[in-house]
Amino acid sequence: MVESLNASEIVMNLFQLDAPAFVLILAVSGTNGPSPPVTSLGLTAVSSGASISQVDATAEERRAAAKAIVEKYWSGDPRDRYLLLAESYKSNLRRLGITNAAKYGSDTQPPERVWGTRTYERVDLNRDSRQGRDLAQIVLSINWEQEGYRGTTTYIFDLIMEAGRWRIANIVH
Repeated sequence: MVESLNASEIVMNLFQLDAPAFVLILAVSGTNGPSPPVTSLGLTAVSSGASISQVDATAEERRAAAKAIVEKYWSGDPRDRYLLLAESYKSNLRRLGITNAAKYGSDTQPPERVWGTRTYERVDLNRDSRQGRDLAQIVLSINWEQEGYRGTTTYIFDLIMEAGRWRIANIVH
């Protein structure tokens, strides 16, 4: 009979496996008595290529990772931005004749604006049950100035988890 199990030790041992595994999660209420009642039951798939951070990622960590992709996109070179795009977005771009990073960089140059403060209005996390993927939507307001005019533009970034990383699936402004 096992008195107690350390969940992090169990997960660490699973990462040493070469085959997919599952972690059975039992959340119990109370610690008195020989067998506390089970109040929650979950089954989480764990692959040997996964990292602890992927399994234990909290919603706040996922939000921060999604925001980091938007920051990287916003501050990056236009050609580097192409690498942050989801395959579905690249497919749509190919239909428009934008077939590679160099073409994306030359065709998506922003107007000569001085971009100011970025404000994250909203960062929503969801799960697409049909495809089994994590989704995020980030609403970003950005102040700008150009030739004496000032304004605020709202950008909406739709992100999708692709191969364990957030990728930009769509941008609306």
